[in-house]
Amino acid sequence: MNSLDVFLLICIINGKGKLIYENGVIVLISGSNIMIPANMGNYQIKGDIEVIACYVN
Repeated sequence: MNSLDVFLLICIINGKGKLIYENGVIVLISGSNIMIPANMGNYQIKGDIEVIACYVN
């Protein structure tokens, strides 16, 4: 995925996965939240997870 022009807030509501980006890997578990900045670049979300993604339109 490419980053949007604005930040992205991801709420992990079920499961476990990983956010993989140029500078590393972040473990995502149920109940956690992560904010992805607009300038993050390319990233991937992998795993068996359900998320809610929020951004400003």
